Amino acid sequence: MSQARVTALECPVCRGPLRGLRHDVLFGCSACDLAVYIDDGDRRAFRVRFAAAEVDEPGPRIHLPIWEVLVRVDVPAPDRDRARLASLAREIERVWVVGFRARHPSLFDDPGLELSERRFEARDDPHPPSGAPLVGACRGPAVIARSAELYVLDFLDRRADVTDLAVDVGISRAQLWAVPFVDKEGRLRELLTGTSLPDHVFEDLPEIRAELARDSA
Repeated sequence: MSQARVTALECPVCRGPLRGLRHDVLFGCSACDLAVYIDDGDRRAFRVRFAAAEVDEPGPRIHLPIWEVLVRVDVPAPDRDRARLASLAREIERVWVVGFRARHPSLFDDPGLELSERRFEARDDPHPPSGAPLVGACRGPAVIARSAELYVLDFLDRRADVTDLAVDVGISRAQLWAVPFVDKEGRLRELLTGTSLPDHVFEDLPEIRAELARDSA
């Protein structure tokens, strides 16, 4: 009979407590700007970068995880198609994948060229804003890598027929970003592009709000 395994949720750097929600697989240490991935014995630490807000709007802020995945794409193809497909593959340098639970992830990570060209700027202050823990990180590296591969295939398929071609998508780096949103009037507004979405799209939002309310109590 297998025995339950208990893993201590402590930061590998400062040994302080990590925090997260019930569905999370990455647990944050605000003091060290780290998110520690814990899954069936696999334990890895990712540096969290806090994105600078481009849109200024008052209201309570929530920082949600979004992965920036740098990719290498190779499309072996017949000679007649090789040049075109190679050119399309070179357009794809990065893919953005949400790290939180969303009812419609495509609202955030459309794999088109516009998203591939997007850039986040880190805050001038490398430390997280006051009262901005990263929570809700329930999508780990394996899920992110698979999502990035699917988005690349979708991007190529919109522009060329890649049926039966062995598209190779390699992941060179995955950076975890904490992206600011304003939580107000039943909607969350992303402060990078100004995109506003109804709060029911964010599945773990009630738990995130409860976690932040405990901080301010």
